[in-house]
Amino acid sequence: MQPTISIPQHWPYPRFNLEQRTQQGIILGLYYYPLGTELAEQFDDGWRYVLMPNKNSDEISYLKEDQIQPLTPEPGFLTNRQKKGVKNCENVYVTSISAAMKHDPNINRSYTKTIQILR
Repeated sequence: MQPTISIPQHWPYPRFNLEQRTQQGIILGLYYYPLGTELAEQFDDGWRYVLMPNKNSDEISYLKEDQIQPLTPEPGFLTNRQKKGVKNCENVYVTSISAAMKHDPNINRSYTKTIQILR
């Protein structure tokens, strides 16, 4: 059985997942400063992430969601490395769609995530 994390309905869904690799490192943890709290007034509301630069590091950084860059490029652009794996680049483009990732019957809510499709 997979562990489940419950997020209150009035909180936005986090952009990154636990153990996800990013340009800044591996996400070890995340926490949220809700709007209207002292911490949010002092440091801004939103998701914060705990990252480790690599699995052999003993350094930890704490970053806001907008300070983290994913490893994959933005939709609509292919890196040179991705282009090498595609034989006919003229007919390749990236689109994004929203897909239901998980439905939680206890709170009657489905979580959605935007995914990229390479054609």
